[in-house]
Amino acid sequence: MRRFHIGIPLAWSMASLLACGTPLARERLAWEHRRPAAYTFEYTYACFCPGSGAWWRIAVEGDSVTRTELMDSSQAGRGLNDARTMHHPTLTGLFDQIASRAAAGGEIYSVTYDPILHYPVRAQGRDPTRTDSRWTIEVRNVQTTGGGAK
Repeated sequence: MRRFHIGIPLAWSMASLLACGTPLARERLAWEHRRPAAYTFEYTYACFCPGSGAWWRIAVEGDSVTRTELMDSSQAGRGLNDARTMHHPTLTGLFDQIASRAAAGGEIYSVTYDPILHYPVRAQGRDPTRTDSRWTIEVRNVQTTGGGAK
């Protein structure tokens, strides 16, 4: 009788492959491998929510937002003052936001990714069972600010 022993490296590789089952998970893993240690980006989040449509510049070091700056509020809807105090995500955090919406079930969503760094460039979705549930995230002007790879 033969016994097979799966070592830690193989078991880890198999778990990683299983975890990468969705395009969102695969792209997140690719982003984590290429993510710079420090970067800036601009993003907007459009939904039926405070500050919808405003563009923000976010500075990130490691896994932390270090600075936020309102870039353009000309398309912002109601509640811009509330949006100024809201938590703004890192690019990794955007993956979390998209994943949490997708995990809710019933959510219809699509995501396009940067072909080199693999962060979400545009994500949009809606819950067909809810009114005013459409949302869109757009990212632009991602720039490394030093520090090399994470």
